Amino acid sequence: MSKMSILYMVLSILLGAYLVVGVTLADMQAVREKSMGLKVHLMNPANRFVKETDIYDQIKDVQGKIAGVPVYSIHLQDIEDKLNVFPNIEWANVTRYYSSDSAYINIDVKAVVPVARFIDSQGKSFYVNKDGKKLIANYKNHTDGVPIFIADLDSVQLVNTMAKLKPLLDYAKANEVFRDFATAFKIETNGDIILQPIVSNHVI
Repeated sequence: MSKMSILYMVLSILLGAYLVVGVTLADMQAVREKSMGLKVHLMNPANRFVKETDIYDQIKDVQGKIAGVPVYSIHLQDIEDKLNVFPNIEWANVTRYYSSDSAYINIDVKAVVPVARFIDSQGKSFYVNKDGKKLIANYKNHTDGVPIFIADLDSVQLVNTMAKLKPLLDYAKANEVFRDFATAFKIETNGDIILQPIVSNHVI
């Protein structure tokens, strides 16, 4: 073996040892680093159905236990589970962040996108996502940007109906003229869908 080969081998061993020591020290620092609290990032902030205050409300029982404790002692899955049971959240991802001068728990949240609004015969209304999942709604997150369906449906019927309505919803989303023309769709008990356009005294 040449001297050059031996030199390369020694340098490789030293570099490997340096990396191992560096990673170990970084991990030890991370274990000791205390959390400064939470940071919330909404992936679709224009969506009215999830606000930053909703995130804090969902985890209020653990929020006070996050600041001032070692960041690696915080159970991320517990926080994610609490967030993902909220109907208006499509997914939540909770991670630890730390550097030489700060450490905190980072929360990324994507809100569910409503695709339709349903109104039953009692006048009660709710929004649903593409899978027929009901969203929590109030006057603060009301939106006029989705088709309205008038129908009395239970949870199972709602899921089945949304699967059947997908072509209509896709067409309405892509066709601005059609979307502006129709005010609502009435779903009859036999499954027929009656289009109620803006023009008075006409149905299709």
